[in-house]
Amino acid sequence: MKKKLLFVTNGSSHGGSLKIFTWLANTMTQYYEVWYCNLSNKKPFYTLNKHINYIELNSKKTNSFLERNTIGLYKNVKDLKNLIRDKEFSLVINFADHSLYSLIVVKCFIKYKLLVSQRVDPFSCIRNTDKLRHTFYKYTDGLVCQTYSARDYFNTAKYNKIKKYVIANPAFRKTNIRWDKEKNSGYIICLARIDLKQKRQDILIEAMKIVHNKYPFVKLHLYGKEVEGSLKILKNMIEVSGLADTVLYCGVTNNVYEVLKQARMMILSSDYEGIPNAIIEAMEIGLPIISTDCSPGGAKLLLDTTDKGIIVERGNPIQMAEAIIYYIEHAETASIMGANAHNSLSRFDENKIAAEWKNVIEDI
Repeated sequence: MKKKLLFVTNGSSHGGSLKIFTWLANTMTQYYEVWYCNLSNKKPFYTLNKHINYIELNSKKTNSFLERNTIGLYKNVKDLKNLIRDKEFSLVINFADHSLYSLIVVKCFIKYKLLVSQRVDPFSCIRNTDKLRHTFYKYTDGLVCQTYSARDYFNTAKYNKIKKYVIANPAFRKTNIRWDKEKNSGYIICLARIDLKQKRQDILIEAMKIVHNKYPFVKLHLYGKEVEGSLKILKNMIEVSGLADTVLYCGVTNNVYEVLKQARMMILSSDYEGIPNAIIEAMEIGLPIISTDCSPGGAKLLLDTTDKGIIVERGNPIQMAEAIIYYIEHAETASIMGANAHNSLSRFDENKIAAEWKNVIEDI
């Protein structure tokens, strides 16, 4: 009889964390009996395969903050406790979303194994809710980080009783699309949530002002879901900078590889990330990449040498502009760097990363 795994989330929209969470659940059906518990009031954005046992325990069907975090939390804890106890899961897996709080409370009532994956930069988590979540990690049985720097953050006495691991995101390599320096539309692309606090598109706009003075024909296309308020600020910045005809907001795309294929280069301007999926997607088609040295080192892990892409200082629009201009003026070198990045993806092969996850699961 197969061991049972329970994946618990309250996430339902698209995003890098939930994409990997769903991939992991789907992949582990090869080895385990997998249950996927959704605490959200929306259906999952990503497709679950037919071998997964899907269950909804949405106990927070209210818009009231007070009710969601009192009665709703109580119901979630009660329902999860009953589910985990009755099904006798070998392991519960969570990607450190809000459902983690309920799972930690359940541990006060029944014994079970809990594996959590830290998906964001711990060094940038300064809110009280972030600190609370970090405190809860010490009650888990294992913690998976995406980079060695992130793991080192938790190498303190506070967390010395839990096992800690490093597993990068997989490169799915599910496209045959390849970038061609002669057959693209010539725009620069940024694939990132419109979030000025983390993704720092404001730095990119400052860089484009410099680029525009030398190469006014080069356009920037921004793709990504808006974080409340950020898009309005960004559009105003674009207007004031005189870049209204140069920088275009293109919304959310479901054809990632097609829009990447049409670009001249891909830029990530974030201050902090986990393992940036946008970089992996650009690497998959061989598109030249520029990225900030975003904490805690995910971009540098992917583009680990200078022949795979250009890493620039966080918050430095001048360095970013210089990198953009370098790619424009050295198109052949940019193409070679994109190809090198593509060829290096075997380090993050989907089957290799799946095997690493399976080893961790067995270890816990």
